[in-house]
Amino acid sequence: MEWYSDKLDRGMPAEYWDGTFNGEPVPQGLYWWKGRGRYVNNRMWEGMSYEGKAPVREGKVMLLR
Repeated sequence: MEWYSDKLDRGMPAEYWDGTFNGEPVPQGLYWWKGRGRYVNNRMWEGMSYEGKAPVREGKVMLLR
């Protein structure tokens, strides 16, 4: 399963995954995500850093229905 968007609003994502695949709700559970991005100047996005830790470009999301 893959979700894709290239829409931004002031540099932030303007869309999000709504818990569906091909228009159908996916089962609740733990899903793994990976993010990739490239700025308009062609520089790669290095990920997000929280609490002074190394930047991350992947993680988990728990989908509850």
